Amino acid sequence: MLSSTNSIPGKNDGFADLALAVIVQAVKDLKNPTTCRSALTWFLSDDYLRYAEPLGINPDLLMLKVMRQQLSGWKRKKWKRMAKTFKLVRHHDISGVSGTGIVAEGVTFDGGQTVIYWTRPPHTLSVYPSPQAVLDVHGHDGCTQIEWDEKSA
Repeated sequence: MLSSTNSIPGKNDGFADLALAVIVQAVKDLKNPTTCRSALTWFLSDDYLRYAEPLGINPDLLMLKVMRQQLSGWKRKKWKRMAKTFKLVRHHDISGVSGTGIVAEGVTFDGGQTVIYWTRPPHTLSVYPSPQAVLDVHGHDGCTQIEWDEKSA
């Protein structure tokens, strides 16, 4: 679609080269899961308009083309999940407080940090350094298990 070797007709100044390079880099960043969010945010900002308009590029049309290209790429590509969700299932309630069945819902982020939300009053949130830490505190000697919502690939 765009490459840094493209030239903008009638735009032979340094700003045009810089603007084109910035836009091309943002398009590349959309392809990377770790930089995608910031690139998308930039495309939706006034900064993007400041670079695109002086080049004579229709910023809305370019953004539409870039987003269509990226969406089709995302559909074909399986990205590593950035977070995994689970249910905390208690088979036997030793304490007599939270009951049995699904007692909490949780999410574990890519770095391991884990958050659980208790499904019964008082519906609190708790943060742990890992899923194992959740079981260490709330596992009740194996009576409670984490059941992942989607199996890891």
